[in-house]
Amino acid sequence: MGYLFLALSVFMGSTKGFCGKKTSVYANNTTLSLFISTIRMLFCIVIGFAVVVILQGSISSFALDTTTFIISLVSGLATSVFVVSWLLAVRTGAYMMLDVFLTLGTLVPLLLSAFLFGENIVWLKWVGLALLISASFIMFSYNKSIKSKLNVKGVILLIISCLSNGVTQFAQKWFNVEMAERALSGGLIMDATAYNFYTYVFSFASILLCLFAIKLFAKKGEGENQVQENGYVQVFKKVWIYVLIMAFCLFMHTYFATLSANYLPSSEVFPLQRGASLILSLFMSAVFFKEKVTSKCMIGVVITFIGLLLINVFAPMI
Repeated sequence: MGYLFLALSVFMGSTKGFCGKKTSVYANNTTLSLFISTIRMLFCIVIGFAVVVILQGSISSFALDTTTFIISLVSGLATSVFVVSWLLAVRTGAYMMLDVFLTLGTLVPLLLSAFLFGENIVWLKWVGLALLISASFIMFSYNKSIKSKLNVKGVILLIISCLSNGVTQFAQKWFNVEMAERALSGGLIMDATAYNFYTYVFSFASILLCLFAIKLFAKKGEGENQVQENGYVQVFKKVWIYVLIMAFCLFMHTYFATLSANYLPSSEVFPLQRGASLILSLFMSAVFFKEKVTSKCMIGVVITFIGLLLINVFAPMI
């Protein structure tokens, strides 16, 4: 059963990425990217609320205290930055380049966990990070060979996506540490599904505020040109089904990954999940997005996988 749940988790995650790439076609400026991301977060909120109520059987699971509020807020803000920057970045670069580059975000939870939680970063993790950096440079070269050289804006979007994804990972780590401490002390425990729900609530609110701010400045002649109301309607008609599938797959990806962890040791779950995800991403980029899979791409993917193994599997054994 563990392998079945893991396979379903990988499939859901890859489907989410496919739909994200399809919607990026319509995110040709920041305003439309914000609009699409707002729709996605709204769907996530509705699905998340339903999942929590169904699984927990009551709304008491939504109880927030100061600490969980702060963690959820950090996660929500980072998520909002990530989903918007990712939509813009994936338009200008190869799908596999972005997929590999995002793994550099691992640096953020590693450093913050060492600083805030006193976790030791063993030498093998530094080796793994060096490999991830090397893989990212290789993928830059790969992107240039099949697309074009990234401009400054494209590089900035990649960096923002990478860092915001890393902050989101750290917030998840922070939440797990907090809940583990409360389990020992008998404190209030929040279910992970409720935490995800609040992440999307705060993300939705922050993106919506940004969208209103841009619209307000546009009326005064500042910022981007205002998107006409009928433009929003046309984009919504084209992307809503993809965004709905993305929201559903996001929750199912996390849900099945959690179930697989109940049957399989973490030393198996992570390498299998990431390895299968990279393979599916290669397949999608070649078949659906018509991106040529060159030797540079393969080398970059292999180095990325080895780096992640060192960081997440072998380093904890030291």
